[in-house]
Amino acid sequence: MKSSVKRIVLAGLALGLAGVALETMTNINLSGLFMESLKIAAFVLLTLFFSIIIHELGHVVAGLINNYSFMGMQILWLSIYVENGKLKARIDRDSKSVGMAIMIPNEKATEANHVSYFISGILANALSLIPLLFAYIFLPSIRLYLFFSIAIILFLIFLNAMPKEVDGVLNDGYLVKLYRSNENQTFKLFQKLQAQLISGTRPKEVELSSFVDGGDLFSLMIHLYSYYKALDGGDISKMIEEMNYIEGNYQKFGNIHSASIQYELIYYYSRVVKNPFEATRIYSKVESMLEKDFDINGRRVLAYYSHEVLLDEEKAERCIREGLRVADKYPIQGMALMEEDLLINLRNEILRRETWNYV
Repeated sequence: MKSSVKRIVLAGLALGLAGVALETMTNINLSGLFMESLKIAAFVLLTLFFSIIIHELGHVVAGLINNYSFMGMQILWLSIYVENGKLKARIDRDSKSVGMAIMIPNEKATEANHVSYFISGILANALSLIPLLFAYIFLPSIRLYLFFSIAIILFLIFLNAMPKEVDGVLNDGYLVKLYRSNENQTFKLFQKLQAQLISGTRPKEVELSSFVDGGDLFSLMIHLYSYYKALDGGDISKMIEEMNYIEGNYQKFGNIHSASIQYELIYYYSRVVKNPFEATRIYSKVESMLEKDFDINGRRVLAYYSHEVLLDEEKAERCIREGLRVADKYPIQGMALMEEDLLINLRNEILRRETWNYV
């Protein structure tokens, strides 16, 4: 669903609260045609709001049943995510997504696991119809409101079941179509890479020889994994090649994964190509998020930025200590091994410089 739905949902919440407050404080009977229409609209929009929550929770429950790793979820501007083994929340004002669940499968996940996860949000919305249908039968006084609520849920089910892509966001029907189609091997490779990394395979050990760029979001993410492979293996020329591609293409896909890409751009311009002005420009876009990101990935990026651009060794050393302290809590185990080595390498570099200056 498009981001404009957020404003519609919030307007519905406001209308509902205003209607209740007006009727409570003034004892005015809101049975007139206009006010009745407002009440119906508010009821429908409240249904839409809760349907988004139910949809995303359906994905989360199915993912947990299938032993997927929970990374986070988003409802409107509220992002709930895992950092160092703890659930945290933040307001993401730049988000364009109405709702999203982020979970990563393990290496043993089957096609049935994947498909059941993709359709679980739709199934959750379908199950939510059951109490509404009972209420429609046994509570005639609110039957009109229930009719419109049932209609909106059916409409949402239809929207999610029909394959569709909006601003790089793929709906459930599109994901099922991709996974069951032999035409898009990129998507399956993307799923496989995620599973390998979360199971402890390092980026430099993943196999990407079969990758054929399809020009889609999943191809972009595989280019990012190829960059990580080069970073882990110390292949500078490949890092430059992949980052040039990523930087030239990631904005085509809206804001999906943009934070992780901008993090790497900060590291890339700080450390690899030594362009402090560009590193600072990108840092300014995610400064608040990065400074508060205390997992090993965020600490690694900030440590190198502090070392290379700010020339602040004290801050860099603090970020190194904080990152290494939580290395074992990073959910993507293979990435954690790479991040740990990068932080240790920077720590050793700082120690050698301090020793040289002392001598």
